[in-house]
Amino acid sequence: MRLEKYIKIDSRKYLLLVFLVLLSTELLSCKKGQSFKFGGQDLFAFGAQDSCHFNRNSMGIRISWKASLPVNLLIHKSVPAIYDKDIIAAANLWNTAKGKTLINVTRDDTFTNGVTNDGHNVIFWSTDWDASNSKEQALTSTNTDLSRITDADIRINAKNFGYSTTAQSTSSSTVNLESLILHEMGHVLGLQHFDGDGVMSAYLPNGKIRLNLSSDELSELSCEY
Repeated sequence: MRLEKYIKIDSRKYLLLVFLVLLSTELLSCKKGQSFKFGGQDLFAFGAQDSCHFNRNSMGIRISWKASLPVNLLIHKSVPAIYDKDIIAAANLWNTAKGKTLINVTRDDTFTNGVTNDGHNVIFWSTDWDASNSKEQALTSTNTDLSRITDADIRINAKNFGYSTTAQSTSSSTVNLESLILHEMGHVLGLQHFDGDGVMSAYLPNGKIRLNLSSDELSELSCEY
């Protein structure tokens, strides 16, 4: 009886020790902000985390894909195939800049779902756009579970804007699609807008090619990836 009691107490101490080791490891490894991770999620933070230009949940924890990488993006059949090369190139710019695969892109002409919370991440070419948001070149929507993104879709405004590939000559009447998609992929990863003229700047002028991630953007991205 005494031995059984001793074992129970020792087991509790052991579990507490494991918890403290895991906790201290997490605290030491944090780049910005202190949080406790479990099962690929950030469960809570010790004070609100630095946003690092990411959205945060009600507990002050940054929202991202966490360990659920890479993000697999599908090109919907509505997107003209002429833009596939630039969309894939935009993903590779994020991957190369970070030195790891953050985003994979493939075309799937058999995919029939629309913009919905279905666990699929899709790029759509939209010729039907809300008139009240006619100045938006594209819109990225995400769904989340606690602190983790579970679904992301990109809609390109093909009603109010014309687009060109990077290989084509720039034009003051068209938007460079690779630059636009590079920006929207930043939103897919969880980043918000940055001030200045980096790829996450809120405004992309017609004819402008903007394909260089700034050091600040990469530094903030490293808070999560």
